Amino acid sequence: MATFTKLKSGSWRVQVRRKGRYVSETFLRREDARRWATESEGKIDRGGTPVASRIARLSTFRELIDLHIDDMKEVGRNIGRSKAASLAINVLNIADSSPPFYETALGTGYDPANANPLGRVVSFQLIKRW
Repeated sequence: MATFTKLKSGSWRVQVRRKGRYVSETFLRREDARRWATESEGKIDRGGTPVASRIARLSTFRELIDLHIDDMKEVGRNIGRSKAASLAINVLNIADSSPPFYETALGTGYDPANANPLGRVVSFQLIKRW
């Protein structure tokens, strides 16, 4: 039997305990939680392993964006720009090349003002304005 708990955030946590197995997931909508719980109980009854939710199965940033677009369409909201949030992507050393050798007084072998020995570095920044 599944247990549903409404969290302070408004999300729903569902916990399934069956045949000595325990699995749990969190969903925004109770209907999604109920559907996942029913599917998980059936898989456990058949001796299988419950499938992770849509969110847990994501492996790329693109899949996350596609999921967000699908969710926005499902609730009837338009996809558009937001002044309240922005995402920045920064890539250093996109070619992943080694820094040129440069003899310094520090003995580092490269110029730390103009090169980085780490190789390619990708960073993401999400800014939310309240």
